[in-house]
Amino acid sequence: MNRKTPQKRRGVLTFEWILIFVLLTIGIVGGLAAVRDATILKFADSAEALAAVNAGYSVEEFKKEFTLPDNTTTVTVSAPAMSHESDTVTIEVKAGAAATTSKTTTFP
Repeated sequence: MNRKTPQKRRGVLTFEWILIFVLLTIGIVGGLAAVRDATILKFADSAEALAAVNAGYSVEEFKKEFTLPDNTTTVTVSAPAMSHESDTVTIEVKAGAAATTSKTTTFP
């Protein structure tokens, strides 16, 4: 009877260890699944926020004149109200009273 008792105790201890490892494994798998789901939701929220960023812009109409140091050449830069859809800029150069050069550029 003394010989069988230690073997029974070893069997009970082995069963307890197996039960502990099984429960820990189930808990770890469940925890990792929860972390995975939370990470996916966080990335989805970040993607929605990034998609909601407005990349458009608008600039009000402006006109600026510059006179060069020789006091005979005037450069005028003007643009109508612009947006991200179509941009038009006009650069006009006047050298003295008679000569005028103008360049209009439209950006798609």
